[in-house]
Amino acid sequence: MDSKKHIFFTTSGLFTFVKKDIDFLEKEYQVTVFVFKSNKKWLTPFLFFKQSIYILIHIFKTDIYICKFPGYLSFIPCLLAKLTSKPCLLITAGTESAGIPSIHYGNFDKKLLGKFTEFSFRWATHIAPVHKSLMLQDYNYHHEIYPQQGASFFCKNLKTPFTEINYGFDPEKFTYGNKQRAANSVAIIAAGFENKVVFLRKGLDLIFNNASKLPEFTFTIIGCEYTELNMEVPENVVLMKKINQDELINQFQEHEFYAQLSMFEGFPNALCEAMLCGCIPIGSSVSAIPDIIGETGFILDKKDDLMLVNLFHRASLSNKKELSIAARNKVIKDYHYSIRKQKLKKLIDSLLISKK
Repeated sequence: MDSKKHIFFTTSGLFTFVKKDIDFLEKEYQVTVFVFKSNKKWLTPFLFFKQSIYILIHIFKTDIYICKFPGYLSFIPCLLAKLTSKPCLLITAGTESAGIPSIHYGNFDKKLLGKFTEFSFRWATHIAPVHKSLMLQDYNYHHEIYPQQGASFFCKNLKTPFTEINYGFDPEKFTYGNKQRAANSVAIIAAGFENKVVFLRKGLDLIFNNASKLPEFTFTIIGCEYTELNMEVPENVVLMKKINQDELINQFQEHEFYAQLSMFEGFPNALCEAMLCGCIPIGSSVSAIPDIIGETGFILDKKDDLMLVNLFHRASLSNKKELSIAARNKVIKDYHYSIRKQKLKKLIDSLLISKK
């Protein structure tokens, strides 16, 4: 008889970084995965029903509920966990802790979704944000009606304990390479930027507005072949279709810089992956980005055109080789995947023991 504890794992999608966690968990526990995702809002009640049936089928053998990306998907697991005195762990990664009215982004910019998210945060046994800023952070990067962001800001007097567990990365997969990097070349990941919310959240408007002022730079936006926003593409901006991971690594190894100019992020995977491949990071001063970059790159303190242009000029005059190597070493030191695995297992086991 298998003595492994059973996890009921709910997520909104099987993204690469989600699969990585599931693969690890399956080596340590029994794992049942439920994907709570629909592109049509009117199907949400059906997903609630389907999820409830799925949970009831496994309810007697489930030892702990884990919900990645809390919101609608975490409401029933948190409620049932509370009613059955079983632990429920929420892993928050970004949008669940945000409310950015100017671009209509974040769970807390939507009234009903915000309520479901708040209930989940309050009912959960524990929260594991991928960065502590998702619990609370001052927000000064862009003029917004909220001076702060994070679960504790939107859920006043939130008492649910939390443990920061950063994402982790494999330096054996994302290698430095030995290619000649194109001078002043900047890679940017922006999959699906055909909609305006993603375009603005990822800071692509900064690139489009200022590329002509930076003719010595070339900007490669990976994840789209065209824009449906009726905008003229600057001459030094290249739009590239979605590519697989091997091709992405090749692109990183051919570029000097990687830009993450988002208005909001949790803990951007692509930034760390690019740094592992030797890209010098340029990022906005939001959430985990400044901590990830540290002294190995450049931080844009405000969403401001002149500040951006000056920052890129500074970057072009930097000691690129030294920063490139430092960027890779920082991710290896601080965000190796072995660290995430160790911390996640320790937290899950402690929650299991506390509920005995």
